[in-house]
Amino acid sequence: MMKQALAIEVGGFKQIDVFNKFYAEDLIVFGLQNSIPEAIRLGEHMLGENGESLSFEMAKAVKSYQMNNQMKYQGAMKNTGPINTASVYKNSRPSGTADTATYTRSSIVNMDDPYW
Repeated sequence: MMKQALAIEVGGFKQIDVFNKFYAEDLIVFGLQNSIPEAIRLGEHMLGENGESLSFEMAKAVKSYQMNNQMKYQGAMKNTGPINTASVYKNSRPSGTADTATYTRSSIVNMDDPYW
């Protein structure tokens, strides 16, 4: 709201994309490399706000980090609060060919999901 009020004051409202996909993914990579789960969560939040999604490789790296550092990630979840990550991971399944295509397109089953 404040951003809109200031933008109107200086010549009309213009949507500025300050936190684009590049910076969000860079923040996630920083969190993965330095083992800072709050940075990963903030990157996920930034992507979710913009309706962007992670690449398959990046989503797989985040999921493996979550599995290997469950206690730290859960602590970060308590610090950062709830974040809607549905849009962040929606396109993270690899595309298959022939008979595997129907399996990887499934919204229920995913071979690379560590919880399956």
